[in-house]
Amino acid sequence: MGKRLLVAVLTVIVAASAFAGCSKQQVNVKIQDKKTTTEIKVDAGKTVSEILGEAEISLGKNDAVTPKKNSVVNKKTIIDIQRAVKAKVIANAKTVEVTLAGAKVKDAIEKAGVALTENDSVNFPLDEKLSDNMEIVVTNKLKVIVDSDGAKTEYFTLKKTVGGFLKEQNIKVKKHDKLTPKRKTPVTNNMTITIEKSNVETEKKTEYIDYQTRYITSSSVPSGTSKVTTQGQKGTKEITYEVVYLNGKEKSRKKISEKITKQPVDKVVTQGAKTQSTVSKSKASGGKTEVSRKKFPDCDGSGHGYYEIKYSDGTTKYEDY
Repeated sequence: MGKRLLVAVLTVIVAASAFAGCSKQQVNVKIQDKKTTTEIKVDAGKTVSEILGEAEISLGKNDAVTPKKNSVVNKKTIIDIQRAVKAKVIANAKTVEVTLAGAKVKDAIEKAGVALTENDSVNFPLDEKLSDNMEIVVTNKLKVIVDSDGAKTEYFTLKKTVGGFLKEQNIKVKKHDKLTPKRKTPVTNNMTITIEKSNVETEKKTEYIDYQTRYITSSSVPSGTSKVTTQGQKGTKEITYEVVYLNGKEKSRKKISEKITKQPVDKVVTQGAKTQSTVSKSKASGGKTEVSRKKFPDCDGSGHGYYEIKYSDGTTKYEDY
């Protein structure tokens, strides 16, 4: 009885051992393919390539996968598939098509053989993930030299016109400054923009105002004679000018105000009036005498004008001077 019990126990142990030897440990593996996530239970010890085969997931020629295909998975393994995408890199008037998986914009630029400089501009962030049919444009900034009153500064810009560049760089050009070339001029590489700074000053100047000469008659003055009864005095006026200087030289002058500070005093000449007897005698003899002479200057300030001369016979004569 004891012998048969021992044989039965040994048989159970051997059977259990045989069953344990035939059974394999399994692990859960997650497969990430773009936006699709697949979970699969597989035997431990299998490679990435074998698991993809069991999941019926195929890889393209340029697709990438991590871990590598021959890597053995464990229960913590996540298989990440990066599908290859095509992108175009446009630079230096050339277009290069690249195919990459799991890459960024900067990788595509490098793959296209384009060497970026600090002055180049790219239409996407360099660390942005590459997407299918992406067009990456690399633009070379143009070098511009600004010469402002002899001080030269280098800039790099993508702006198309001089005005756009000045606005981009916040370079102020005042109303009277001289800008060369003009704002609408297209920007070219190695262009020099010259700004001649202006200086605007207010200048005051005193000028004289000529006096007028008036003629009057008086019976208190002997006939045929005249005398100055009021001396003429010149007046003064203050004129204010806006003067623009470029490089220390006067460019323009504009009168902005005028104020009379002293009125001129007319010169008065008194002429003698002939007595009645003298007039009658003159009429009897058929002659005429000058009764008054009034001066009228021209308005253009030339110093010329005319006299209005009145005679004893009632006639008037005009005479230029």
